[in-house]
Amino acid sequence: MLLWNLHNSAIAQLHLPMTYVVPENEAVSRVQLESMQHCLQATRAFIGRVISFSPDGLLYAPFTTFADLLSVIIAVSRLLVVKINGWGLSEARKSLDLKAMITELKLKVATARQVKAARVAEAAVANPSSYKPDEPSDDKHNRMHVFMKLIESIESWLDDRGAFLPVDESRQDQESSSDEKRVSVPAYASPQSPQWTFTYYFESLLAVDRALA
Repeated sequence: MLLWNLHNSAIAQLHLPMTYVVPENEAVSRVQLESMQHCLQATRAFIGRVISFSPDGLLYAPFTTFADLLSVIIAVSRLLVVKINGWGLSEARKSLDLKAMITELKLKVATARQVKAARVAEAAVANPSSYKPDEPSDDKHNRMHVFMKLIESIESWLDDRGAFLPVDESRQDQESSSDEKRVSVPAYASPQSPQWTFTYYFESLLAVDRALA
């Protein structure tokens, strides 16, 4: 399962750069759209497989699984907002219900954290000299807690940009909303916009994270 995740993560990252290309002819445009479909399919398979993990599967998954999952979600988030001729945003959003997947993923992480807490509490009762229950402050250094915060920030970031809505509804919201936090689609969804970089993305996440804190 982990090998298949690495495989799909690699496919997503290999094809994602084609979303930054402005095609000069129809042949390049066709390759671009094919690459985006490959990226979408790989991310769907990757996220779906992680959601199928048991609590133990998440608790004992290697760090690379979480790093790859974050990079895959970042990749698919671009596919749900980028404006490229011939790319159907509505179809992409329908074929991958990222909102439902993130909700399921958060539930899985919460369950895994509960399982871990219960096991540590049981161990502390059985061996009080060797174990102690986690304190609330310990969450700051818990990778599951950090991962949950990142997922919540990504979810809020995408929700602010209408990535979970059908394209028509998303456009209406952006035209009618007076909320300054909403950014017009062309500002960040243009293929070569300097605003769509990993730095821009993570700065946006940090702003959301501070708001959630």
